[in-house]
Amino acid sequence: MEGPIERVESLTLFRAVLAITVAALIARLVLLGARPAHWDEARVAYWAQYYAETGSFGYHWEEHGPLVQIAARWLFEPLGVDDTAARLPVALVGGLLPMAALLYRRHLRDSEVVALALFLSFNSVLLYFSRFVRSDVLVAAFMFTALGLLLRFADTRRYRYLYGAGLFVALGFGSKENAVIYLATWAGAAVLVADQWLHSPASGTSGAGRLQDTRFGGWWHSLRRIGSRGQATLAAAAGRTDGDSRGYDRSTLRAGAKRTGLIGSKLAGVVVVALATALFVFADRGAGVRGRQPYLDGDSSQVTLGEVLNRPGVFPAFINDTLTGAYEGYADWFAKSSERTLDTYLEFVEGFLGVLSTNATVLIAFGVLGFILERYGRDEPRWLVMFMTYCGVASLMGYPLGTDIQGAWAWVATHVVVPLAVPAAVGVAWLYREAMAARVDGDDLAAAVFAVVLLLAALQVGVTAADDVYRNPTADDNELVQYAQPYDDLDPVVEWHCILGRQAELFGLVEQPADELVLRGRGRDGRLPALARGAQSRRRERSAAGDLRRSRRPDRARRDHRGVLREGGLLHPDDRQGTGRVHPRVLDLSCLADRSARDQTGTFYSPGGEPRHMELTSPGTTVGVVGGGQLGRMLGEAASPLGIELIVSDPTPDAPAAPAVRDQVLGEFDDEATVRELARRADYLTYEIELADPDVLDAVGEETGTPVHPHPETLRIIQDKLVQKRRLAEAGVPVPAFRAVDSADELRSALAELGYPAMLKAREGGYDGRGNVPVAEPDDVEAAFDAIDGPAMVEEFVDYERELAVMGCLGADERTTFPVTETIHEAEILRETVSPARASEQVRERARAVTRDVLDVMQGRGVYGIELFETGDGEILLNEIAPRPHNSGHWTIEGCHTSQFGQHLRAVTGLALGSAGRRAPTASKNILGDVDGRQPARLTGVERPLSTDRLSVHWYGKREVYHLRKMGHLTLVGEQDTSPGGLLAAIRDAAEPLSFAEIG
Repeated sequence: MEGPIERVESLTLFRAVLAITVAALIARLVLLGARPAHWDEARVAYWAQYYAETGSFGYHWEEHGPLVQIAARWLFEPLGVDDTAARLPVALVGGLLPMAALLYRRHLRDSEVVALALFLSFNSVLLYFSRFVRSDVLVAAFMFTALGLLLRFADTRRYRYLYGAGLFVALGFGSKENAVIYLATWAGAAVLVADQWLHSPASGTSGAGRLQDTRFGGWWHSLRRIGSRGQATLAAAAGRTDGDSRGYDRSTLRAGAKRTGLIGSKLAGVVVVALATALFVFADRGAGVRGRQPYLDGDSSQVTLGEVLNRPGVFPAFINDTLTGAYEGYADWFAKSSERTLDTYLEFVEGFLGVLSTNATVLIAFGVLGFILERYGRDEPRWLVMFMTYCGVASLMGYPLGTDIQGAWAWVATHVVVPLAVPAAVGVAWLYREAMAARVDGDDLAAAVFAVVLLLAALQVGVTAADDVYRNPTADDNELVQYAQPYDDLDPVVEWHCILGRQAELFGLVEQPADELVLRGRGRDGRLPALARGAQSRRRERSAAGDLRRSRRPDRARRDHRGVLREGGLLHPDDRQGTGRVHPRVLDLSCLADRSARDQTGTFYSPGGEPRHMELTSPGTTVGVVGGGQLGRMLGEAASPLGIELIVSDPTPDAPAAPAVRDQVLGEFDDEATVRELARRADYLTYEIELADPDVLDAVGEETGTPVHPHPETLRIIQDKLVQKRRLAEAGVPVPAFRAVDSADELRSALAELGYPAMLKAREGGYDGRGNVPVAEPDDVEAAFDAIDGPAMVEEFVDYERELAVMGCLGADERTTFPVTETIHEAEILRETVSPARASEQVRERARAVTRDVLDVMQGRGVYGIELFETGDGEILLNEIAPRPHNSGHWTIEGCHTSQFGQHLRAVTGLALGSAGRRAPTASKNILGDVDGRQPARLTGVERPLSTDRLSVHWYGKREVYHLRKMGHLTLVGEQDTSPGGLLAAIRDAAEPLSFAEIG
């Protein structure tokens, strides 16, 4: 029990730490929303944009624990969606962290506890990242608190502290995956402390002797007594009452069992607390605050938190889904950690030390002093001080191996600073005590020297924090800045860079943000404004001016082409020499509504330079389209709202596109005179059929100056399936194994390697399954090769789980991907599509990643249809590419904020790309000819689809129908919670009466 004096001292300590904590909170909250948003902040904070646009919080966790998103969700409603509200959860946790110092009070002097609270409050690393939408401060705070609670449990044997420790460990894991690194550093530090304790020379005894020394708790004897009691209890259970039982009887057994059961129940309670916290944090949030809203990439198949509250019977499935999803996310995170070479490891450590020496100078200096004083200045070093020192050093040396992010040392320094604050507090408190002792002894000079040192240390901490956190939070010479973005709010960063935050891929995109912005926009003089100029150029300018201070950011320009791709960057299309110029990556826009960062004059904000001006005029821009089929028709329908006029070329009079466009030029797709006439009358050229001739397009584009998109070279690559597969395989895109074959004998040789069955494909001219011949066994070789009758390639047979498709788009200086779609084929013909695909989120993300890799290879603006296989083990393989809008993307007309046709026209004409987000789950079904021979087109049974709610009918206007000819399609847009399977069943039901009437 504490006496009155102890209670007064405890109350004084509490008041001191509370005052420091209040100051820490003020320091974090003042001007919290004033600093410009950072790249990485926008990556993590995408949910804020989504919430602002839709009022929904349909959040599905993928990576870097969702705790900060969940906390912010409750703040958005009363505070609004802005930078302050998004940063507030981290700021509050970081501001309250100094209170955790009180948990260590039995093992530290009061002055040391106060010093610890001060370091946790005002170190610039912790202060900076407590005002930043990242989870590192959350992890550090929760794990530091959990350790303090474990310590309190060891001190008091009160289980409430153990329950609290379980809660905070779960919160740490819910904040970010690298909470597991804390457990690893704790284990390593504990081993070092135990080794030091057992072999300390102070006692003059061996480790074994120390174990038995009652001065150190005599716990070895305690263990032996426990063992003896266990034997006696077993003897009592067997009914033995001889002398060996030492008087223990069945009552002893019952008492022991009762105590064991009590301990077990309390430990089980700890597990329940941790598990409940983890479930709450990682559970899907399927419903928005203003009604059911979509997930960022469509429905999730997981049981959501709202569902389990309404239907307790699904609780087992809820536990399984949530924990399995968390495990898979953690497994993916570990799998992404790249193997470091010695050079990159040393570069990381160098940068790490640079941040610590610049932004934690006082803490490191006093940490070293505290460690020396504790380790060598005391007979018995306190294990806590040693333990935390070892944890800090282990983090310093181990984190470069535990992250795949090059240049991440600024925020990683958080995990070094927190444990090292303990020995630093010991050093500061010693200096303070020495100053007070000198004053008592009348040694005014020594007291003054100690006081000056403390004052200078405080000034250094204050000045560094003020400069890094408030005055220059985005300055290039601020070691804490990475991915700084010269914008005054969150919207433009999220809007135009489209950083979703489901993955950390963006970390590898650019080493300095403005170097990427060079590709996005320049001033009229061709130069970027000073704020947007790249860090490399600023570094050169500083060096020329005599400032030799070395930047510790890595130089990506030294990396080769494949290195950039491997690191997650996108090579700029104009940079084929591997200089390392990086094209801006734009990820899936499905979290954004259909809005643009334009002012009222129509100016497009291109980050980093003068605004790129765009206009809509009357008459509008004219686009010439080679091909006048149904794709040309739907392009014409999408052109009208944009004020774009279309002219198509097609050899068929009154082609399907004719009613939807301004004019039609009659002529073959590959006829040079026809294409020249089209180019003469258009501002831009594009094509909706691969039968266009890339040589003709090249020549006409060069002659007339009319830009052609996508670039004819892209069409040239895609027309030849063998060239296409080779180019993509060289770029690292996963494709099925394939071989070129020019004869039946070569086909046999190739199949001896690839095995049976396999798919023989015509290199040119095939589409919709035409030109594909399966080869099931050796006897099929001759017939299959004769069926192709020309240059061919053979691919291994892919035993796929399902077929997927992603529509990707390259714009003038941005790119988008539409949500992943499941495609259902029969007899090699696409019959139905549904989005979201009935695949796991991990598979959908792999599909998007492959799409982005494919877009790296493509040249020229426009939409690309990327067809994919999902294998049985969840891998993604590329099937084929179409350099145009594709049948698998027709659902986007009603199902997305911007259709694939509108997006294609925006890209070709250089307009800003629209949101590719899905409005709701959507399915589409082709209307195919079901007649023999050719006959006039007359579709019957249309009453049901025309009267079905949320269903749209598209009729292509083709005059004749024949077997399997694409005559139109249906699109059904579901409710937000409609399942993909339910959509498919509904659209099949609506299409069931459709039939082409026989004409007698």
